[in-house]
Amino acid sequence: MFYTSVSDRSHGNEFCRQFEESCLKIEDYVSLLEKEIKQRKKVLGFCEGAEDFYSEQYREANIVATVSLHSTQVYLDQIVVLYLKNR
Repeated sequence: MFYTSVSDRSHGNEFCRQFEESCLKIEDYVSLLEKEIKQRKKVLGFCEGAEDFYSEQYREANIVATVSLHSTQVYLDQIVVLYLKNR
């Protein structure tokens, strides 16, 4: 009877030790996940900022291209008019 009591107690202590170690590992894992979530939120913020920046760059490039195309068209129209006058 004494042996089983001691054996049960040592197994109980071992179980408690393993349980506490498991709890610590889970807490560490949760902590790492929380850090990962914070990092990903930062990355998402950077991506949103980059999206806004490049959308504005695209809009401005589109304006410049449109103006350039329009001025080229006006220039070509003037050349055609001069050509037709001198014909």
